[in-house]
Amino acid sequence: MLQILFMYALSTFPLTSALLYYTQPLFLLGTRMTIAGLLLLSYSALRKRFLVNRDHMWLYGQIILFAIFIPYCLRYWGLQHAPAQRAYLLYNLGPVVTYLMTIFLAIEIMNWKKSVAIVLSMIGFIFYIDAPLNAYLYPSFGLPEIALILSVICFSYGWIVIRKLITQLHYSATMVNGIAMLGGGSLGLCATALFETYPLVTDTIQFMVGLIALILISNCYVHNLYASLLKSYSLTFLQLGSLLAPLMSRSVYIALGHEQLTSAFCVSILLIITGFLIYYWQDRKQESVTTESVKA
Repeated sequence: MLQILFMYALSTFPLTSALLYYTQPLFLLGTRMTIAGLLLLSYSALRKRFLVNRDHMWLYGQIILFAIFIPYCLRYWGLQHAPAQRAYLLYNLGPVVTYLMTIFLAIEIMNWKKSVAIVLSMIGFIFYIDAPLNAYLYPSFGLPEIALILSVICFSYGWIVIRKLITQLHYSATMVNGIAMLGGGSLGLCATALFETYPLVTDTIQFMVGLIALILISNCYVHNLYASLLKSYSLTFLQLGSLLAPLMSRSVYIALGHEQLTSAFCVSILLIITGFLIYYWQDRKQESVTTESVKA
């Protein structure tokens, strides 16, 4: 549990948004993922864990497309063009989409307590954003919002495939992430050459500093920890934990006196943590029942 909290305390959403001021979406995707993929695969090769069964290549093709290339292209473009509050809400719909998708694919079983937990957490997140209703409704939905929703759907599916590679086929998290990132990043660089215009970077120093920090924190540490935790926790539960990230960041600002504690933030904390704990208890309960039935 503490690993999950620490992982989401290292949220890189603000850093990613800041980098998009200095570069273009496809170039950011290409450079970030290609460099990270090379680093992770080099580490896997040194540990002699770089081995892929030919029968599983189609699964690796899916994670390159659905866990990296398509969702990040759509996400970066959508974040640049969608209204801020609406973009932030859509960006964090992962728990809902993953829960519905895992039920549809028979990975999880529909559970009313889990459903209530997710609803509570999402309502809490809306309180956290603390935006007026018209921020979500007006102007009408356009292509940027659709891009963000499709990004979440693709990302959720991609991580379902990654979960299969790690938990069922027993590949290392580092190698799986490395192949996905290198493949997705290479496609991103190809797309950059076709669709983006020069100059690709407006401030080289700011871009390089931010890019190095993003790769080390997000790609090399958080992504691999996230993949490793799939052996112990459900994908939906890990996605639900992502809603805790902004709470922890904002709590630090409040503790330092840079922001005021509001009633909306208190309600948000109460609802999100309650939903998170309910889902955790239900996951543990179902896991214990499954273990007992296997033993029997």
